[in-house]
Amino acid sequence: MNIFKRATLLLSIKDSAGKSLRKIAEKISTPKSNIHRHLSNRKKRVEQMGHDFFETQEGIEWLCRLLFSTIFIFGIQAGVGSETISLYFHTIFISVYVAVSANVIRKIKNEMRIVISDYGDEQMKEIIIRCIDKELHLGSDETYFSRELFLITMELKSGFILTETLEQDRKFATWWKCIGGIIQYFKKIASFTSDGANALKKIGAKVKCKNIMDLFHLQQDIKKLFATKFYSKERSLSSQAAKIDADNSLSALEKTESIKSINHKLAVIKKGQKSYRRALFTVSTQSHPFKDDLTIKTSSELKEQLLAEVKTLETVLEDCEIIDKKNMIKRIKNRIVSFSQLNDLWHRWTEQILACKTNSPEIKKWSYKVLALAYFEEQLRKSKRKEWLRPHYKLMLEKAMLQLKDDPLTRKYLTSEWMDFAKDMSLKYQRTTSAIEGRNARLSQHYFSTRGIKAEHVKPLTVIANFWVQRDDKTTAAERLCGFKPPDLFEYILKKMDHVPLPRQRDKKLTTAFSQLLPSAI
Repeated sequence: MNIFKRATLLLSIKDSAGKSLRKIAEKISTPKSNIHRHLSNRKKRVEQMGHDFFETQEGIEWLCRLLFSTIFIFGIQAGVGSETISLYFHTIFISVYVAVSANVIRKIKNEMRIVISDYGDEQMKEIIIRCIDKELHLGSDETYFSRELFLITMELKSGFILTETLEQDRKFATWWKCIGGIIQYFKKIASFTSDGANALKKIGAKVKCKNIMDLFHLQQDIKKLFATKFYSKERSLSSQAAKIDADNSLSALEKTESIKSINHKLAVIKKGQKSYRRALFTVSTQSHPFKDDLTIKTSSELKEQLLAEVKTLETVLEDCEIIDKKNMIKRIKNRIVSFSQLNDLWHRWTEQILACKTNSPEIKKWSYKVLALAYFEEQLRKSKRKEWLRPHYKLMLEKAMLQLKDDPLTRKYLTSEWMDFAKDMSLKYQRTTSAIEGRNARLSQHYFSTRGIKAEHVKPLTVIANFWVQRDDKTTAAERLCGFKPPDLFEYILKKMDHVPLPRQRDKKLTTAFSQLLPSAI
């Protein structure tokens, strides 16, 4: 008997109140001893809980929602262990009504993962149908956890994860095995952003779209080359100064000259560090389709601007005597050349859509002011956790708002349709794979909390990320990708997970036999 049948039985007994147990048993076709036992157990449960809400149908439905939502959100999504969840259930006394041992919770987790995977399969068919002609902007990256390797491919505009698998290597054949099956359904792949690995470049070429080198790894290369070098050199020079000061064999003049030389080198290093930070800031804030005056920035202009910062970095290398062992400067230059092509590509996409919307040169020129506003509004949103970038984007947004406000065409033409167009176009300028890096961080948290991830656990986590996790605007990745709201994942789970185990009932005879063996009974 499950919890629902027991509730029905108790409701029938309640409806027959005032009659003898024998008459109640005859009416509901149940042995009299069963009725007495159920009433006795019900009385004990009510005494322990202090109320009889969970003896009603409504109470049981709420209890099931509590049970499954806790296991779903904390057990599967957050990776909390079954023992911890079991302890939580025992502390709130629901173990009186349902079985909540660690083993039972593990079984429910496994059943729930199967249900979640089935939901993902059903919804993926709908996603493919709706997005077969939709323009996609893909990105791929890998991440290591100990010996385990995750390969992730995401639609960057929406954050929808197309593939997320555990593999043994990151060769082209392995990547294509993961991606090829799903990519074949989509006809319009506009760009493919990656860290520039050869395997990923081949995939971009195979699906016949532009390979874009992402800004995130460009910045990472700059940091790898410079970030720790300044500190180590400052520490080394400070140590030298302390040794010279403590060396009694040197004359006062020699000490003064040596300390003076060291201070000069420290000044050069501090100056180099400032130049490095300024270059890093410039690379981040200037890698956009608009200049600081909000006019269009072409790929050649962006490339020249970024290469000028590389020259600054080369000067810092020379002045601070930093050795570039792995020839990272050359790698940075190659990344800049590949990354810069995104500007012309984005302007081409914009012109193609504008050609379908209007033939007026004046309106086309005005539309870029709407685009600038939407673009820097999105950049400000993305930089909410980067205080060093926010002042710049606030200033750019204020400029864009003032420029659009002062244009006489704004009052006449600015509509929600134009704003939607501008927001959509601003999301097409995908300069980084930061969304994938964020997913890597989330997987890292799950990996360490669960002490590893099994291959069969990956798919449910992907489905949860696509159809359950929401951004600040209360939309899931699936909604942002397709523009429709799929059925609620948790409500789907509730419908499928109809089995709620009752607490274990021990055999009284067996309990008595064991009690005789206890030391207190001897």
